[in-house]
Amino acid sequence: MKLNLGVARGIITPKVGCMLYGYSSQPHSTGVHDDLTVTVYAFSYGEKKLLYINATLCVFRNDIAKELREMISEKFGYDFENIVLGTTHTHSGPSVAGMSAAWGGFDFEYYEEILKPVLFSTVGEALENIEPVTMATAFGNSDIGVNRRMWKDGTNKMWLGECPWGILNTKMTILSFKAEDGTVKGNLVCYGAHGTSAGASTLITRDWSGYMVDALEEKTGGLTAFVLGPEGDVGPRKLIGGDSRMEETEALGEYSAKEVIRIFESLGEYKDVSLDTKNCKIKIKLLPRMSREDAIAKMEELKKGVMYNMETVQYEHCEATVKSYDEGYIEREYDEFEQVVFRIGDVAFSTFAFEIFGEIGLRIEYEIKDLNVVNMVCTNGQMGYFPTQSQIALGGYEITMFKNHGIQVYSDDADYSAIVSTVENINSLER
Repeated sequence: MKLNLGVARGIITPKVGCMLYGYSSQPHSTGVHDDLTVTVYAFSYGEKKLLYINATLCVFRNDIAKELREMISEKFGYDFENIVLGTTHTHSGPSVAGMSAAWGGFDFEYYEEILKPVLFSTVGEALENIEPVTMATAFGNSDIGVNRRMWKDGTNKMWLGECPWGILNTKMTILSFKAEDGTVKGNLVCYGAHGTSAGASTLITRDWSGYMVDALEEKTGGLTAFVLGPEGDVGPRKLIGGDSRMEETEALGEYSAKEVIRIFESLGEYKDVSLDTKNCKIKIKLLPRMSREDAIAKMEELKKGVMYNMETVQYEHCEATVKSYDEGYIEREYDEFEQVVFRIGDVAFSTFAFEIFGEIGLRIEYEIKDLNVVNMVCTNGQMGYFPTQSQIALGGYEITMFKNHGIQVYSDDADYSAIVSTVENINSLER
């Protein structure tokens, strides 16, 4: 029995003038630096199937990710549970999240007129060119990313910057698939770092990872996608300095292109491999919600100052909490969310709708002894930052977001539960 793969790509660049998602100033785009894309990988191995869709966007809102997977399942006959919808987390593209007023609204025109039709046609094209493939892997370390949580001089606050002594997962994993005629069918490059190097630019771009993808495609001829790993506390390293801008993106992009080629050069032998996939759950303890009185008091306090991104998120959390008391919300002890795990050869993948911290990925990898592990974030939805317990006490942007997501927030030891469940789920895969 052979592993089969079909690959296709579509262009999903929005119209110039769209709001770029994820920056405090919420700028509108003024031009296109490079096209945004959706790349589809349709895998099959006997009766087992997996559809991996990689979009160079920031994040998909939970209900939108679910809607797209359901529509693809109905249209193409793939089981919903075997459809994985991932993003590369570029912030220089349109919003298909719209999670909070703090980050602008959902771009419905883009979603309906560009994204959906291109995505569906690209899935169809990938399914039409499925053929037997072999797989080779390469593993290496890269310093493209850097831990971004650091104390700001003269303050007692955690800010976003560069923390060279902070925990960082430097591992880059490359999967390459070759057709029977000897041509490279496709590649997956797996690494964890935010797509925010172009922060002050108003140009639409895939950010630094676009250069890396283009370099490997030029070398191999195979369609390549960047699989986003744990980047909750990892930013792109600055090579030039100063404010984020396109010059910084170009410098880091060229650096990442050299890194991916360097690691690809260590590629092992192409071999026949098998596929297994499972749809699992992760169960995490919830804290009791804030009291109605405390929520109202905090809203009044927040209104006294200037409400921007983090302040708006906190206000919305309090507002939703007050509303929950008025509407008879019943508190829950646990939250349960979906996790797709799959194995291609000796590489296991686990999905997270969260932006997990790098240490969480490292701890999962450490526990899995017989497989190389890739933890995919911002996949099949977006549920915010997911920090380690040790970082919660330090506060900061990611912690504020974590502590204001949902009416009941997760317990401080949520990282432990997620790690244990993920290890169990990966270990349930057939070897």
